[in-house]
Amino acid sequence: ICTLVLIADLATSLIVLLTVALTVVNVAGYANFWGLTIDTIFAIFMTISIGLCVDYSAHIAHGFMVEEGTREQRMRRTMVNVGPAVLNGGISTFLAFCLLCTSRSYIFLTFFKVFFLVVVFGLFHGLIFLPVLLSLVGPSSHGNQDDNLHLNNPTAIMSGKENGGFLPDQMAKQPVPLTSMPSLPGSADTSESALSRDSQ
Repeated sequence: ICTLVLIADLATSLIVLLTVALTVVNVAGYANFWGLTIDTIFAIFMTISIGLCVDYSAHIAHGFMVEEGTREQRMRRTMVNVGPAVLNGGISTFLAFCLLCTSRSYIFLTFFKVFFLVVVFGLFHGLIFLPVLLSLVGPSSHGNQDDNLHLNNPTAIMSGKENGGFLPDQMAKQPVPLTSMPSLPGSADTSESALSRDSQ
């Protein structure tokens, strides 16, 4: 539901849901080969891992939806702009719990194995599977088309009429010349006429 609200596109949210479901299935399936059994500890960590693996896919999908152009162009820009951040997030998450692999506690070892698989399969589906899928069948962009039109029009920006008041009209006007400002009584006359009289 949160992905649907934030991305604001049903088709993209369903694709993200498919990606998360595949990640969870891969984690649960490979955990069996790593000696883990389905018990209370494993079920708790798997529930927590759902919120972690959705992070990789949601960022890529959101970046894809706000880009402009063809599907391939939008995905290339998304991978350039968002891809490194997603990869760094996965690496930093792994570094946060990598020392648990030396523990002898069953709980800590289960935590390490589950979250290691979540990071590996989450990055795989978020940076490889999802970009390919969106570049083939991804929906059209609903991003900042109007904002891009306004930003590409310098006249509209400087006039202050198309930017919601962020640049008022007064900023586009020429500054008042110093020579046209009246001097106060008793103050020093620093206008150009005074300077010319002093030079004469």
